Amino acid sequence: MSIEENLPRKVWIEEYRKAQAEFPPIGKDTSVTVKMKEGGSFSYKYATLPGILDAIAPALDAHGFAISQSVSGDGNVVAVETRIYHNAGWVEVFGPLALKVA
Repeated sequence: MSIEENLPRKVWIEEYRKAQAEFPPIGKDTSVTVKMKEGGSFSYKYATLPGILDAIAPALDAHGFAISQSVSGDGNVVAVETRIYHNAGWVEVFGPLALKVA
């Protein structure tokens, strides 16, 4: 790959680093209580994906990024693939992350 062909990737990396430095702390916006088979229960809080995306969207947008996700599956497995695009012309693909359906 020539330097010119690699330039959009270098821009993607630099701009993502800048955007990431602007990400705010992510709050845990949802809680769940889990009942155990043996009796008793425990609770915990977590950040939802929509909450995370809402929090980081301004920084991503300010640095030229867009995100898309596609979901596939076969009834036993659900898979999610994430793409992060930059307006310089580079896209990074993450996944697919496959999870067994309970």
